[in-house]
Amino acid sequence: MSKKQITETIDAQLGNLTIEQAATIEYVGKIAKELAWNKHGQYLDSDARSDNGKKPMSVAETMDDLSITIGNQVLTVKQDKDNAPIVSTPFGLSDRITQASLPKDWMIQSLYQFIIDCNGGDTAFAEQVQGFINDCLDFATIHNDDGSIQKIDASKLPTPAMAVLTSDMVTSHKRQTISKAKGSTTFNIDLVIEQDDSVIPRIPVRNTGFVAAPNSPVAPTPAPVHPHIPAGNQVADEDLLGNGPVATVDEGADNTVGVSASDLLQSVIGDEPMTKGDIRKAVCEQIAEPLWVAELESLVVAGVVVKTTNGGPRSTRYTMGVSA
Repeated sequence: MSKKQITETIDAQLGNLTIEQAATIEYVGKIAKELAWNKHGQYLDSDARSDNGKKPMSVAETMDDLSITIGNQVLTVKQDKDNAPIVSTPFGLSDRITQASLPKDWMIQSLYQFIIDCNGGDTAFAEQVQGFINDCLDFATIHNDDGSIQKIDASKLPTPAMAVLTSDMVTSHKRQTISKAKGSTTFNIDLVIEQDDSVIPRIPVRNTGFVAAPNSPVAPTPAPVHPHIPAGNQVADEDLLGNGPVATVDEGADNTVGVSASDLLQSVIGDEPMTKGDIRKAVCEQIAEPLWVAELESLVVAGVVVKTTNGGPRSTRYTMGVSA
């Protein structure tokens, strides 16, 4: 999968991933990568790389032992193209040449000072040079539509008459050092995101409710879930807890506003066994998944819904309990 395809997959299936979750995954990943390279990484110089050819330092044919669980979703990676390993990492460089950071402000200050010294302490010509350089920079500056600077176009700057000499002078100030660099890993992955129906997703506390300001109105809270009443024993307009009118489900209507998670689940689940995936499709986002999943477990505990399983979570089925 390309980076664009991976981005689209994550956006479509992990669209609720928070900044904090993403940042934490990145943070832990960077630390783990650094540790792995410190323990297992190998670095070659130019001659060794030439002898080695294109042979990678390490490859992984599968990543079956890697998964990331986020709420009730599990992210795994599979091989995308059959003719390449899923992950390939080349040897690192032991002889990378790195330019040292130069104190450019001090260098320019020194040149201005020498200009002033050459004029016996008179600053007039140095100020003229300063103005000329600023005018050239302004002329070569390209702005975006919002006014921000896109770049300074060097092709619009005037060229010094003694270009070779002055260029060599500037180059003489550069300082280089030899350092190591990790190899750039290549990926051949297919991203797979699946629901884990054995996990009950939780609603993050910070995403629900309100933090009341002094003397502000009190926010409403969901009504307590009422137990299922077997057919023939229903109370017309009130639930068993005396909490007032209870919303009912009109099977021929699309409008389910006000329907509790308990009502909705009991209208969906019947005598035919259903998986959580089946229930999810039937609920169709009418109620937030963490709410109906938690209510489903409550109905199972109460004996209103019967839960049967023949192995893993994907074999779990739900049916309505039989009224006495």
